[in-house]
Amino acid sequence: HLLQQSTPQWTNQWVTRTNVVRMDTSSPPYFFEKTVVTSGWESVQLPRWLQLSVVSVSSNQLHWIGQTTSTNSLVDDGGNLSAHWLNDGAVVWAASNPTRYWPGYYPIGIAIDFVPIRFWGGGSGSWLLAFDVNDPSAPRLKSESKVDIFANSLDSSEVFTSDSKLYRTTSTYFSGNFWQYRFWNPTESLMWPGNGNEWIWVGTNQLTVIDFADLSLPAVRDPISVPGKLVGVAARGQLLQLTGPNATNTTDSGTYLHVAAYDGVQVNLVSSKALPDAGLQWKALPDGRLIGALPSLTSKGGATLARWSVGSDGTWQQTPGIELPSMPEDIELYGSVAVISLSDSYHVVEASDPVDLKPLGWAERPCWFYLDPTTSDLSLSLGLWVGRGGAEPLNLPIIP
Repeated sequence: HLLQQSTPQWTNQWVTRTNVVRMDTSSPPYFFEKTVVTSGWESVQLPRWLQLSVVSVSSNQLHWIGQTTSTNSLVDDGGNLSAHWLNDGAVVWAASNPTRYWPGYYPIGIAIDFVPIRFWGGGSGSWLLAFDVNDPSAPRLKSESKVDIFANSLDSSEVFTSDSKLYRTTSTYFSGNFWQYRFWNPTESLMWPGNGNEWIWVGTNQLTVIDFADLSLPAVRDPISVPGKLVGVAARGQLLQLTGPNATNTTDSGTYLHVAAYDGVQVNLVSSKALPDAGLQWKALPDGRLIGALPSLTSKGGATLARWSVGSDGTWQQTPGIELPSMPEDIELYGSVAVISLSDSYHVVEASDPVDLKPLGWAERPCWFYLDPTTSDLSLSLGLWVGRGGAEPLNLPIIP
């Protein structure tokens, strides 16, 4: 499936806006809100055409099967979209990870000792395009929806799917003089230990679920606080796999792997596993397990690549892994095949076997190049193929 969009065009329009502005003060209640109405000429983007093409790649030649075009698309910034397959022949295009800037921060409520640069996400992760592709010769655009919380977040998880639903967490940050704030559990309030005059940044992770049972009218559930960033879903979306700080002790600055139960309304923490603070990388496999690396217990500076699944008791179960010469900088998946990025090489591992990880080979890694599955592909016989815009694709042979 190939998604294309026309070049944006703009026009000037007279626009009146009403905004609520928050003003900070030095005395209680430390802020007040004021309604401001502004008018003026603004540059507004005109509707664009949007086209989905279905192409057969099963033979040596490309064969066009079907196509649909919308001439009045409202999508203002599709960003780097990728396809997410739902049940019943439905596909939703969304940005896998729309934001590019990561703040250095500690668990919620601990002061940040530097001024972060305010690069707020916007646009590139807010649009979701739903298509019915039951008939490949006649695909149909069913809806274009904009989810504002995706556009206004500073950091988002990848998109995960289960049945007709999309799952994603977003991180929202607040700054100001706070006497108190709420922890991830909405029923628990925690006090800031200072005198109320410190300028601090605090953040929360929120889960948003969009149900595409009706492709024409997707239902966006209200965001709900969760104890970390989503790294996978299991049990048809009833178990959330997350990474984040200690969910019950704000004095613990460690990193944890959480399992949380989700019933569609509430999130309840089931279990947590402490992880070494070592820049860990995690990916969700098609079978619901996670693949990631921990510092090796047998070789200094090395790493152990392993898989984790949620047991019947709700705790994390680890299967045997393989040793790597160093900690991975990145892990990407091509189906059930994982490509692990080390400083100077890619290691290719088959992860579908229920018992053992199976090394398949390695490839050279030029200039710390990071892979993106939306613009690259993997073939054990042909190697790694990496798109580079208008330049010739990069081909890296896999060495057994």
